[in-house]
Amino acid sequence: MLVLFVFTQARGQEPVPGVKTFQHAHAELDAGHAWQAQRLFERAIDEGFPEASGYRALAEAYLALDNRLFDARRALERSLAADSNDVATWYRLAEVNLRLGGMDAENRARHALREVLRLDPDYGEAFDRWRRLYLDRKDARRVAAILGTHLDGSYRPEVALRRIDVLHDSGAYEEARSGSWSGSSGMPVREASISPHGPTTWA
Repeated sequence: MLVLFVFTQARGQEPVPGVKTFQHAHAELDAGHAWQAQRLFERAIDEGFPEASGYRALAEAYLALDNRLFDARRALERSLAADSNDVATWYRLAEVNLRLGGMDAENRARHALREVLRLDPDYGEAFDRWRRLYLDRKDARRVAAILGTHLDGSYRPEVALRRIDVLHDSGAYEEARSGSWSGSSGMPVREASISPHGPTTWA
């Protein structure tokens, strides 16, 4: 099972509120007692345990129970409200929304996957998961813009190639074909050869 929280405490440091309850909950979840773990994670949060880690763990307890996907989603959203830069939690939220299904959940999953790529453009699993969704050209342009922002900071060939492929998928053939992105780094992307019906190749 994924380790959700590692607690370390310097000598003389005040103990984290609710940490003993949280560790008890974690042990119950590892033992397969998801119902008891859920109640204990909720108690730990009430006792003052950090919400980002607390709600992230609570979501895992919900996911180990039957028919609690909506509760898991709410817990993940509460976790992200406390720490919006946690890549793993954004990806988990995308997974939960895709399991829920439906147009609203898919849109939420797209948003979560965009956030993953905003934080880590090298997260290949998130990019592949996004590419497997039904093509939404507007969404594709948003992803291309996110990848372009990363290229502004530093040139990375794999990110540049992903951006070109996304532009191609969105129908922006001219922009994709130009392969001229340089960003502030001043390092150009090699000329790309793209046809509307074929894969991207490098010239």
